[in-house]
Amino acid sequence: MLKLLFVDDDPEEIGLIKEIFEGEGYIVFVAYNRNDAIKVAKEHPEIVVSTIDGLDGDGVLLVKEMIAQGLGGKLIACSCHQTINDHLCEAGCVTSVHKLEGIDELINRVKNIVSEPS
Repeated sequence: MLKLLFVDDDPEEIGLIKEIFEGEGYIVFVAYNRNDAIKVAKEHPEIVVSTIDGLDGDGVLLVKEMIAQGLGGKLIACSCHQTINDHLCEAGCVTSVHKLEGIDELINRVKNIVSEPS
């Protein structure tokens, strides 16, 4: 089964996302801050979806650290600021999702990544 890591400091949002993706058949890990995300990423999730907003200002730093350390497989940036998302895609994220696009778009992006040849 495919392992996903979702990083967000909003327990309600992450709880809903976890429930939806587990219903889709994924193994889902969650982290609520940068330090926990780095620890959980060592479980080798194939995809990491990280909010950039919040995380005590560490969202961008987290993504850059994970890329530099080769952690977390494919990374998806999730933010309310498209310019930050674009910048992180240039830095190594495979895609980004603007939070206003909603959960359906996030599901589609994950499915698209899963269906891509390795």
